[in-house]
Amino acid sequence: MGTPQAVRRFLPAPKSASFDELTGCTALLDIGPAVIPCLVGGLTDHNEAVRLSSALALNHFQQRGSNISPALPQLVHTTLDPNPRIRQVAASVLTALN
Repeated sequence: MGTPQAVRRFLPAPKSASFDELTGCTALLDIGPAVIPCLVGGLTDHNEAVRLSSALALNHFQQRGSNISPALPQLVHTTLDPNPRIRQVAASVLTALN
């Protein structure tokens, strides 16, 4: 399983003025499905922007037909995230799989 640090090395610095979750998600999508194992760790990061970027990227990979099964257990746990947007994205990914 990937670690949050593994995801962070692909993302712009979250404290930079130009960073937002969509920028992070786009950077992760540009890497391709090989980043999916790292996104599992990103879902548990202390930084909300990293968690949301990871969830959004998993959502897009799932919509594109990529195998996101390694992330499913953590996505279930992410439905309990304190951030409602992150919970919503995780639930949306899980719902789309059914």
